Amino acid sequence: MLRQSAEVFMQFSNLARLLSLPLIWLSLQVPSSLANDLTDIESLAKQGNQAAQVAAGQAFFTGSMGETDYTKAVRYLKPAAEANHPVAKRLLGLAYLEGKGVTKDEKFGINLLNEAAKLKDAEAQYYLGHAFHKGIGVDTNLITAYIWLSLSSEAHNPHQANAQEEVSRIKHILAPGQIEQANAILASLKHLYLQQKAEKSQAAQQ
Repeated sequence: MLRQSAEVFMQFSNLARLLSLPLIWLSLQVPSSLANDLTDIESLAKQGNQAAQVAAGQAFFTGSMGETDYTKAVRYLKPAAEANHPVAKRLLGLAYLEGKGVTKDEKFGINLLNEAAKLKDAEAQYYLGHAFHKGIGVDTNLITAYIWLSLSSEAHNPHQANAQEEVSRIKHILAPGQIEQANAILASLKHLYLQQKAEKSQAAQQ
């Protein structure tokens, strides 16, 4: 148990260091005139428009615009994920984790979800926490699961209620000392998030 706790502290110390680096936040900004035309979005994606790549990838992955095609989804998501877009990393991570449109590779899928979660994607934080909770593609680690699920549970996202429920379940399993340890790490991460937000605001004003 002590060894596991030390490993968790090391993991999140490294995470804290990574989160202290400047982050570039990219949003899905596709012209409203094209929002309902998947063909036009694809055309922009093929021209290298990153927002369109993510929009097309998400549409094909979820079938939100009438057509599900995981192979196409992966094709559009890969360049955006390589450019560090959190949504693309999350969706591509799920594709590899579930073997949708690619050869199943759970380890690589978890790595992508981990990268997206570090970029503060609340849905990726949920999927990653759930994976550590249930041992999906990774060894079960309830402390790590608690941390990621707690972060997701505090942000508005489609999985917020599920994250809150899983956090509650894990609380009944962890020892008080483990919960205290996890909460200390959470507090450090939230402090870094606020610091980043303040620095970003100051940079925008200059």
